[in-house]
Amino acid sequence: MECAEGCERSAIHSREARGGCGGCAASTSLSAIGSERSAIHSREARGGSGGCAASTPQLHHDACGVGFLAELEGRPSTRLLPLALTAALWLLLIGATAAAAAAAASSVTLNLQGGYANRQLTACSLKHHYTFFHAGHTITMKGSVAPTPASHWRVKVKVKQCLRGGFRTVWTGYAGGHADGSFKTTYRASRRGFLFARAYYYGATPTVRSDKQYFHAP
Repeated sequence: MECAEGCERSAIHSREARGGCGGCAASTSLSAIGSERSAIHSREARGGSGGCAASTPQLHHDACGVGFLAELEGRPSTRLLPLALTAALWLLLIGATAAAAAAAASSVTLNLQGGYANRQLTACSLKHHYTFFHAGHTITMKGSVAPTPASHWRVKVKVKQCLRGGFRTVWTGYAGGHADGSFKTTYRASRRGFLFARAYYYGATPTVRSDKQYFHAP
């Protein structure tokens, strides 16, 4: 249910954009707008008009990237169209569409192959499921990027080990991408201990990261 306060606010903003009300002098329109604002704020302080929940300050929430326009008289009007187009332009300029772009950005998967056991262990004060690999053996790392990048691409893979109370990078490698969105690289488990691998794709903004794949080389 639409609230009177919302309509009044839209009418005020519309009149401000036109520079006044019905061609009246600037001082007169500013005075009228100020009076209407005071009336709206007074009703909001009392919890809204007619029990309208949308005008209750306690229920107000942020809504980035959302805008509404309405006519005070409740009649169709062509003057709302240019205002709507201007609002849409400002949403684009301030980056309010970034969330939609991020949702459509790439995702990266990474899987470690060749393990012989899986167990929940604690390392660096963190508990995770670790895949066991024989020390000195080669670990095959496969993954994919979706959607598939249009041009030549690659991912970076980092291996971090639990050292001195924290996970620190001990190896970095790159894997070239294929036309089907897949990639593959290998890592020789020369270090014993608790480690994890993670893939990074820098072709998207922000950088896309895979889940951490924890493994243990006893």
